[in-house]
Parts: sequence; structure tokens; C-alpha cells
Amino acid sequence: MQIFDSYKSSINQPLDVIEGHSIAIKREDLIHPIISGNKFRKLKYILKEVVDDNIPIVITFGGAFSNHLAATASAGKSLGIRTLGIVRGEEWKNKICLSSTLSFCQKQGMRLICVPRAIYAKKEAAYEIQKILKKYPRYRLIPEGGTEILSLKGCSEILQPEDFGLLQYWNWRHINGFNSGFTSKTASLRLQCFKKSFRKGFYLVSNKKN
Repeated sequence: MQIFDSYKSSINQPLDVIEGHSIAIKREDLIHPIISGNKFRKLKYILKEVVDDNIPIVITFGGAFSNHLAATASAGKSLGIRTLGIVRGEEWKNKICLSSTLSFCQKQGMRLICVPRAIYAKKEAAYEIQKILKKYPRYRLIPEGGTEILSLKGCSEILQPEDFGLLQYWNWRHINGFNSGFTSKTASLRLQCFKKSFRKGFYLVSNKKN
């Protein structure tokens, strides 16, 4: 798990001091050159389980421009884990080169299987995807986007003690792990964000006065 041990913490970029409280941006986007932000946090313990249990292949889902697919492919290559990505949209089968994300995934050694959108929507419940899964006696299935129990454990490591987090999120999945990192000395304020609102990320306000 060298990749996750080498890049453990993100930096806090100071912004200002307001009424004695330090304001900073937690730069999760800089935690790793490719597997950054919540993707790093989500994959950490999932892939640790894969390595510990000697599971030969990881299978997951994503669209043609999925950061999750790219992160999984890159982490898999670094850890020597085979990866398979089930891609939304059969039309991408013959134009992988038109997606920088899918092209990158292929270069990392990820096998890509493009399926019709109606089938993709059903994920592993679809008969066609079950046929794909049955070709592999042992595999680790990761949900689209990577959110599951073990990913929440990784996200719980974002905050430091006595931090107050102002979090921008798109839906509840992005805040569950963040919430689990809070202690009695931490608090958070969540802001639901909409398209073209402002950049993803969150600000930290230290509860310790200077």
C-alpha cells in the first residue's frame, strides 16, 4: 500500500484570520498527482482489502469521463492489481481515443467494457453484467463513484481534531464519510451546491484562536 502510505495528508492553505480564527482551504486536490481528493480517500481501504485478501481483479463502473475510473486504473497499476471498468454507453466501444479519461485508463492497463446505457443503469443486477462478472471466480466489485462502507472510513481521515469544516457537496454520499471524522470537538456546516455555483472543496476554520 505504498501509494497510500506515501501520500497521507493534504495541506491546509491559509487564507485569512477572522476574529482570531484561522481560515484555510484543505487542499485535498493536491494529495496525489492523479488519485486526488475523495477518490484517494475512498479507494484507500477498499484496495487495502484487495491486497490483504489477494483478490486478483477489481471491477467497477463509470462514464467516459469518470475520475473514479481513472483513479482506480492508476491505483491498480501502482499496486499491481488488475482492473476492469464497465463503461456507460456502448457507443464508446469504438472511440476510446476520443475520451482522454478512457485512453488514460487503457494505458494504465484497465480493461474497458462498454455497455448500453439501459444495461449500465441496472449495474450488477443486469443479466449482461452478471455474465461479465461470472467470468471471474474472485473479484472485488466497487460501486460507481466508489462510495461504500470502506470508503467512508477513508473519508473520515480528512479532518484534523478541532477543525470546523465548511463543506461543499453535491449529494449525501459525499458527506457521510466526512461526518464520521468529526469528534465532540469538531463541527461542520454543509452547503448544497448546484451546477455552476462555485468550485468543489471545503474550507477549514480552526476552533483554536491564534
